Amino acid sequence: MEKLKQDLAMNKEREERSIRVKYENELKIFEKQTEENFIREKKFLETRQINQLNILKQTIEKEKLDLQNKLRFETVIRIVLYENFFLLFQSRYVS
Repeated sequence: MEKLKQDLAMNKEREERSIRVKYENELKIFEKQTEENFIREKKFLETRQINQLNILKQTIEKEKLDLQNKLRFETVIRIVLYENFFLLFQSRYVS
């Protein structure tokens, strides 16, 4: 009877140790997968941020070019207007 109790206790201990090892291994796998997912997500967010910055840079550059073109156009218009005004002034008052 005593031997049976010892055998049952040893079997129970062995089973508990086996379950503990199984859960420890599953925990290690879960931690590794969590770390890999974190690294993947971090890379994704960094890439996304870089892409958003590039889009922002392109937008700023486009707006800058648009403003430069508008400024050139307005400058040319002003020059033409001043030249016409000068020519008109000259034809009326200088002749």
